[in-house]
Amino acid sequence: MRVTKKSLYCCISYRALEVKNSGILAKLAEKCEREGTTPEIVKVFAALDWFVDEFPIGGYGKFPKSRPVAWYEKLLAELDEAIEKAYAILAEQPESRTEVM
Repeated sequence: MRVTKKSLYCCISYRALEVKNSGILAKLAEKCEREGTTPEIVKVFAALDWFVDEFPIGGYGKFPKSRPVAWYEKLLAELDEAIEKAYAILAEQPESRTEVM
């Protein structure tokens, strides 16, 4: 199967839709409110938010066609990396807090 700009755009937009529907952005914001903001959280949040805003489903017709396929492949890899980092951040437990049962 041939990889095209449009197929990569669709992959990115569906992954961005998964991010939007999963509530991961809200969970990152809640973590910042509870534990404080870190540069890593801000970077991951900004990246995910950008993908959600810039890659709507069905928005390929409005996207610049001058970009090469490799550019879209790089963006898809960046999105996947940001999603992995977000889940890793959310899985981290605060070090200073001790749970008492």
